[in-house]
Parts: sequence; structure tokens; C-alpha cells
Amino acid sequence: MKHVFTIHSPITFLAAHAVIENLELPIDDVIIFSNGYKVPLNTYSIFPFLANRNTTYSKKLKNLITPKAEDNYISLHTNEEAFIAYIDLMSFFQKVLISHENCKSFNFIEEGNSSYLIRNDLDTLTWDKRNEKFRVYGFKSYIKNIFSSTKWAFRGYTNRFLALPYSYDSYQFIDEINYFTFSKNGFPLVASQKRKVLQIQKSNALLEMSKSLFYRDIVIWVDGSNSKFTDLPETIYNKAIDKAIHKLKNSLTSKKIVIKLRPGIENLSTNYLYAKLNSCGYHLEVMRNDIVLEAVLINSKNCIVVGNLSSALFYASIFGHEAYSIYGLYDQKVKTIFDDMPGYWEHVKKI
Repeated sequence: MKHVFTIHSPITFLAAHAVIENLELPIDDVIIFSNGYKVPLNTYSIFPFLANRNTTYSKKLKNLITPKAEDNYISLHTNEEAFIAYIDLMSFFQKVLISHENCKSFNFIEEGNSSYLIRNDLDTLTWDKRNEKFRVYGFKSYIKNIFSSTKWAFRGYTNRFLALPYSYDSYQFIDEINYFTFSKNGFPLVASQKRKVLQIQKSNALLEMSKSLFYRDIVIWVDGSNSKFTDLPETIYNKAIDKAIHKLKNSLTSKKIVIKLRPGIENLSTNYLYAKLNSCGYHLEVMRNDIVLEAVLINSKNCIVVGNLSSALFYASIFGHEAYSIYGLYDQKVKTIFDDMPGYWEHVKKI
């Protein structure tokens, strides 16, 4: 029996790795499909999503009948053996995976924010199609609807396939399904007996994920305005940084500060958080980008972790650190998805 995982981020890979260790799955039977995330370990058999390989028009044309092409892709890498799937989300590739003829059962693994949603709405249940309306309005809308429906049919998607809901809790009453999480707060919409809290085992693999980084008694500052959650301008985030530096002055002066920047930042002088802390003369270190931050947090001891709106703060608290958010210092605030994460603001303190 093969065990097939889908991942798309550091936290989903960490969850997959923890499931493999907790269930003591044979490494030779583990297959990971990654959606754009470069896995830091070469222990497992890792393959990109088929969509990540369709980079040319000829490949897109060859795989136009997408579910069939993905079925063949999955069968190729599983040697046409039966398998159990462990999925991070229920998006299109995952729907193909769980409806594959060789898939005998499937489970959910922790994904991050979406694993902690405490309520559903129509947009959540139909996330893959959330940009489409429920009704046809006017001639243009009618033509667009016909084109869209024809496109899905032409590419080989059936109505039954498209009807599979996105939300994780829609599948909780299937007997074989379990939900693997790092916290008892994970997957709050499913029955507690379906949730399996993962035990983190410190190992050489964990050290490799963190590139052997571990800290003790320092400040780790996670950069990120997360404007996608708030639609608030970057200037409000920058002002909150100024206020936080002032309020945390005693802690910052006495400790080394390690900054985890957003991916892609090469010129440090253009980053407001780094420039501001540097101008204050603090002892700074910039954490390398090719690490799993959560793995660093597991390895480290007694740190103060500061950030804005981030699941990393939540995991920092779960893994034994003090976590603080600067969002309370915003001049302007809106409701965010973190307000709907059970236990988030109990784990993460507002400055």
C-alpha cells in the first residue's frame, strides 16, 4: 500500500513529515506531490503537481483532458498500486487524487490557517468556484456561463467531480477519514475523535529542515504586513513596527534579534523592519529563507517571537515560546481570519 501526500508550503510538509513518523510509514511507500514548494529533504520520493510541469503550450495541449492526464500521472508514480491519500486542501488535484480508482481512503493534514476555521459559508464550501455567481444575469453573463461550462466539460471534468465541496468538515462522516493536526484546536468543525494530534519528534530530519538553526533566549521577529488579510496600507504596518520597538525596548536591548523576512527580499535596506531595527543599533541576524521556520521553532528554546498576523506566531506558542502580535498597535483595524481561529488570541498576545 502506498501513502500519497500533497503539500504546498513549509507547514504542510512539516505536517506530512510528522504523520509519516507518527504512523511509522515505510519510507519506500511514501510519495509526495508538491505544489510549487521546494522540499528541504531528499528522503522521500517527491514529484511536482502535474500543473507545475505544464509550462509549455504543447504540454498543456497534451494534458488538456486534465483529470485523465492526472490519473495517468498519479498511476505512473504509484506504480499503479493501491494507496491512501493525505491531503492539505481539497482543491482540483486533490479531488482527482481521492477519486482515483486506486485510492482506498484519504485523510486531511494540517494546512495552516484554513485548518482552524470555526465556521463555513457558501464561499468556503465552493472555494474553487467562488468567483462565479450562483445565477446568470444578462446576455453577457449567459454567454460567459456557457463558455465556462463548456470549458470544464471539454477538459474532462464531470458535474459529480465539480460538486465535491472544498471545506474539510464536509467529509468528516466518512468512517475512514482522520484529521491530523499539531494542536487540539485544529479542525474545530469535526468531532474530537476524528482529530489526531501529532507528536513532534526531534530528529536529524528536523535539523535538516531547519538547516541546523536553533536559538535560545532571543527575539525572533517575523516580518509581514499580511495586507491580503486586511487590505490596509503598508504605512499602518510600519507605524505599528515603530510603536512595537518602543514598547519592547527593554527586551530588544538585552537580547539578540533574528529577523525572518518575507521571501524574495534581497536588498535589506529597502525592508522597513530591518532598516528600523538596524538604525536603533540592535544586534541583528537575518534568518535564511530556505528553512522551515516551524522546524526552527521546535528546535529552539525560550524565545520571544514577534510578528503581525501570522500562523507562525500561533505555532511558536504551540511549540513552547512566547508569541506577540503588533496588530493591536495598528491605528486602523479590521476583522481578520485569525479572529475566527479558535485559540489564536489565547496563544498569541497582543502588544
